[in-house]
Amino acid sequence: MAQLSALAHHIFYSQISTKPEINLSDACANNLLLSDYISQEEFNDFFSKQVMSYADIQGDLGLRTTILNNLYEDFNLEDISTFSGAQEAIFATYLALLDKGDEVVVITPCYQSLNHYVNDLNINFINFQLNFENDWKLDFEGLEKAISNKTKMLVINYPNNPTGAHLNKNEVIKLANIASKYGLYVLSDEVSAFSTIDAGDRWCFSNYYDKAISISVMSKSFGAPGVRIGWSLCKDQEINRRLKRSKTYLSICTSRTDEFICNKLIKKSKEILNKNNNIIFDNVARLNKKIPKNLWNVHNAGIVTTVKTKKEINLIIEDLLKQDILILPTSVFGYEGNYFRLGLGNLKAIDCFIDNLEHFFN
Repeated sequence: MAQLSALAHHIFYSQISTKPEINLSDACANNLLLSDYISQEEFNDFFSKQVMSYADIQGDLGLRTTILNNLYEDFNLEDISTFSGAQEAIFATYLALLDKGDEVVVITPCYQSLNHYVNDLNINFINFQLNFENDWKLDFEGLEKAISNKTKMLVINYPNNPTGAHLNKNEVIKLANIASKYGLYVLSDEVSAFSTIDAGDRWCFSNYYDKAISISVMSKSFGAPGVRIGWSLCKDQEINRRLKRSKTYLSICTSRTDEFICNKLIKKSKEILNKNNNIIFDNVARLNKKIPKNLWNVHNAGIVTTVKTKKEINLIIEDLLKQDILILPTSVFGYEGNYFRLGLGNLKAIDCFIDNLEHFFN
């Protein structure tokens, strides 16, 4: 029987006795306030009329329509399914498409569920490691060498967590060609895809490759982790049928209340994303003046970045916790060394980081 091991960052959190006041490694955009976007009258109307029956397994038709109309191009309603967060979508994908003995190539560092769910399902995973010294650039030739005749899936995460690395559209096409050449499924974790400095750099991998499953969520770019809605996009209907079957073993359907809230927020996505992304872009501009260029990579996408410290990382963690400040070392994402993930979505957190620069670089 496969056992689900605890993820490293959750183990790290569990070892901290009290929740620190400031989390410098938060991977979400600035958390929004529902009353800024949904009126009390709208809530009252929903709660007075909504029958709490099961929602549609594939996701509310109105919500799926809203997501496609506001966020994507060239998809049909049958291409999108909703899930209770991105984690369920990832797990459902592995359940739907992988068998014991299959091999999966995962581009790392990454959020641990991308390669630990695979491991716990008795799948062989190959970590293809990117490096700080090479600006996290993807070595396409090396990646192709990592693919064998047993490889069934390629897992990517862009904009990357924890590095903030991103691919341009020419690189996406190149990656899609490699996947097509070997007939691979591609799981594309795109949970912070709407947080890019240049909107022209945004892409959805499923627009480039039919056997790709692109996954997004409300928690990251939208700053709404309390709304437990994620979604997948795929143009292969056999894959979508399998995902739907997997979901019936998990949540079955998402919450009608969350669907209502998500629908309202996505309709105001331009306003929400502009506000959240301006905070990120302002923070990046401030950090460019404070962090030595050789200690972080030029940031152009996502909500997090990786910073190299001049002091031993565990000593920094210990010192900061005494001040009620938390950072996550990149070791919990599979990248060892004196590095940590820095969240860019919160002004207060970046103020705190700048005030404590001596802890990191002196």
